[in-house]
Amino acid sequence: MVSNLDELGAYAYSGHSVLMGEQKRDFQDRDYILCLFGKRERDAKKKYLLFVSKGIEEGEKPELTGGGLIPSVGGWKRLKDLRESGQRVNSDERILGGSEFVERVLMQANEEWERKALIKKSGIDLDSLLEKVGDHFCVDVKELKSGSRSRDIANARSVLCCLGVRNLGLTCVTMAKALGVSPSAVSKSIARGRNILQAEDIEDKLMKSQ
Repeated sequence: MVSNLDELGAYAYSGHSVLMGEQKRDFQDRDYILCLFGKRERDAKKKYLLFVSKGIEEGEKPELTGGGLIPSVGGWKRLKDLRESGQRVNSDERILGGSEFVERVLMQANEEWERKALIKKSGIDLDSLLEKVGDHFCVDVKELKSGSRSRDIANARSVLCCLGVRNLGLTCVTMAKALGVSPSAVSKSIARGRNILQAEDIEDKLMKSQ
């Protein structure tokens, strides 16, 4: 259990030092996390530190400790009683919660994996998605990569970011490099793109292969 921010910064399996700019790891999307706390990096870091400090002050919470089979059924005795009665329970050490919740989460995760696998199998990639989104919004691919903030281009880019991250499984960093914008800009565009997709009901159209 980490007792202060210094210990957290020194902990090898924490992303805290990356968020604070003390280390850099390519696989960690620092900008995405910080943008959840504020628009400017300095303010975001302050709010993040306040958030973490409050969590440390609250100490260890039994209801959030562990995970998987034993905690979800109420301990070893409860597990033994269930097994003796012939009842089966679902568990996963990655998920905190009871058997029904674990089963629902795993089912949703499997459905999401299958959906992405089908999209990948259909041959849709970032290049083809760029073309489809550009055609729909009547925007040239070069304009999508220009960093322009005009409304039509910004809307198209937001939809592209949302579909790229959510459906193709690309990272914000990958999208940022492809579009010539910052990872934090991609992160902010995702929510906007989701709203546009829902309002215009165009996701299925854009994700269909030619």
